[in-house]
Amino acid sequence: MSAPGGRLRLRELPIEAVRIYLGIAMFFKGIEVIEHGADLMKGPGLSKLPFDLVALTHAVAAVHLVGGMLLALGMLTRAAAIAQLPVVAGAIFFAHRYEGLFAPSHGLELAMLVLFLLGAVALQGGGPLSVDRWLDRTSRPIDDAIDDAVQLPPMKPANEQRGPARKAGKAGKRA
Repeated sequence: MSAPGGRLRLRELPIEAVRIYLGIAMFFKGIEVIEHGADLMKGPGLSKLPFDLVALTHAVAAVHLVGGMLLALGMLTRAAAIAQLPVVAGAIFFAHRYEGLFAPSHGLELAMLVLFLLGAVALQGGGPLSVDRWLDRTSRPIDDAIDDAVQLPPMKPANEQRGPARKAGKAGKRA
C-alpha cells in the first residue's frame, strides 16, 4: 500500500520492478513460443502428453502474450500472474525436469524462480505503479481479504530485546 497522501515508498519499488520485468519477459517468451513453438514442444516430457501439441502451443503463447502485457502494465495483476502459474508449472514438470538442477542451460532453476516470483506477484497484486491501483479496481478488496486471511504479528524493532534478558534489563533500570 502507498503511504498516506499517495506518495510512493521506496520499499514498494522492488516488487514493482519484479512485476514489470516478469511481464516483459513473459510477453517476449510468448513471441518465442509463436516463432519456435514446434521446436519447444519436442522435449522428452511433452511428447507423452495427451494433448494436441499445436493447440497447447497456441494456448501457452496466448497466456504469455496477454498475461505478460497485463503484468507489465499492472492491469488485472493477480489474474495475469495466476494465469501464468500453471503454464510455468507445466514447463517445469514436463519440459525442464529432465534437464535436472544445475544443468548448463539452467532452464529448471530459471523456471522455478519465475514460478516463485509469479506467486509473489499474485499475492502482492498491483502496486502503486499499476493500472489496477490507478483505476482503484480489484486491488483494494482483494488486498483487504488477503490481509484479513493472513494475520501476521506486528514486527518489533531489531534493537528491542526479547526474553529474560529484557525483563532483567528493565528491572535493573527501575532500581
